[in-house]
Amino acid sequence: MFGKRSKTSNGNRTSTLLMAGGAVMALASAVLVLSIGRGAQAAPEAGQQPVREQMVVVATKDIAELSTIKPDAVALKPFPMGYAPAGAAIKVEDVVGKVATTPIVRDQLVLQPQIATIADAKTVKAPTLNYGIFINTIIEFLIVAFAVFLLVSQINRLKGPAPAPADRECPFCVSKISLKATRCPFCTAELRGA
Repeated sequence: MFGKRSKTSNGNRTSTLLMAGGAVMALASAVLVLSIGRGAQAAPEAGQQPVREQMVVVATKDIAELSTIKPDAVALKPFPMGYAPAGAAIKVEDVVGKVATTPIVRDQLVLQPQIATIADAKTVKAPTLNYGIFINTIIEFLIVAFAVFLLVSQINRLKGPAPAPADRECPFCVSKISLKATRCPFCTAELRGA
């Protein structure tokens, strides 16, 4: 009994060895990954050159499709030189005030094909809110209305006062009679207050 081993104890020993081997391999891979990560973050050695960076425009918050890009929605961030995709915007001024043609998510590089001017947006019939044009139209209307008012008032002033009427109506027969008449020639009614 003591010299013989059963099958169940042999199977337990194999699974224990496999688990121990897996744990050792997991620990070794974790140490390897951490050492590689620290090496990438470390300062360059004397023989190595530092990584050159360029500034690119990145979205600081989600930008909806067909919405105007505002200054607080984008910012400049460093990006490794040569790794930025072609057409990446490098100035905030090139992006602000333009319309996003596709949705841009937070921390995404802003590319030139993703933005368009308001004129470009109008050609694709995108809805734009042109409040500046509305305000300009109202100001133009007020200027033209004021100019017409001044013109009409000056013309009325040049005409002079309207002449006094030369005749009046009879209150009984409603015929036109002279202002000096004391009796109506049509109905012979006596006119008082003449």
